[in-house]
Amino acid sequence: MRQGRTYLPFLLLLLLIVAVPAAAQKPDFGVHIVVDGEEFGTKAVTALPENEHNEHTFDKLYVFPGLPLHFQPLVGDSKPGDTDYNGGRWETFTVYWLVDPVPLTSDTQLHDYAAEGKLEIHKGSFDGGPPDYFECPLLPVLE
Repeated sequence: MRQGRTYLPFLLLLLLIVAVPAAAQKPDFGVHIVVDGEEFGTKAVTALPENEHNEHTFDKLYVFPGLPLHFQPLVGDSKPGDTDYNGGRWETFTVYWLVDPVPLTSDTQLHDYAAEGKLEIHKGSFDGGPPDYFECPLLPVLE
């Protein structure tokens, strides 16, 4: 009987170590990502490895350093219901405006502005941005 009690503090500590980070990764149903005009919330980011064998399993996500999310959410190229949606597995691209920014709601708009020379798209993330490859599911926006 005494042996079981010596494990109780250890088990409580283990529970705290596991439960606290899980609680910190709650879903956020605010607007964070927009795809084809549809707004989405999201959940915590999990970095993923990439290699030439799984590159096709990621959708593109465009980030805008320096622009607040209320002005410019991240822009994705695929969403739930699209046949090519990969379940929230993203490859990051960084977008830099060369003119005054305007809000974008789709990757088509983004590529049109790039073709006009109004912005540049660079593969990968910026310092302090999300990982280059990560998982982050899209969730409905609740207001």
